[in-house]
Amino acid sequence: MDYLEIVRNPYLFATSSIALDTITTGVYVSLYGYRKEWNRRTRELMKQHGVWKGLAIQTLKGGVGVILGGGILFFLVDNALGIENEPYNIHKIWLYGWGGLSGLAGVGNFLALILRPILPEKMYNVLFPDYPE
Repeated sequence: MDYLEIVRNPYLFATSSIALDTITTGVYVSLYGYRKEWNRRTRELMKQHGVWKGLAIQTLKGGVGVILGGGILFFLVDNALGIENEPYNIHKIWLYGWGGLSGLAGVGNFLALILRPILPEKMYNVLFPDYPE
């Protein structure tokens, strides 16, 4: 498989972005605590069920349910309109948009992990604050 296929295929792009966000969130929260997760709902699920199980529940509901489910629904709409193969259509905009946001969240988590030992604590806490319980 060509590595560019991830970028060319909106479903692969969204799925890999969701996976990046989920994995980096899990590692980050496992190392530095629940208060580093900004999403209150995800934080509560992780406290209730543990980090990885809580993330799995949130990913299935948010990532798979909303993002990929919406992509499939919009593909059907595009198909009904006869625009499913156009370069710009509803399902591609939906999947690349949400996939891009998930990917950015994953990159943010990755940067937080890398910068933790490098930056002074005060600066790190300004860039990556704790969120209230």
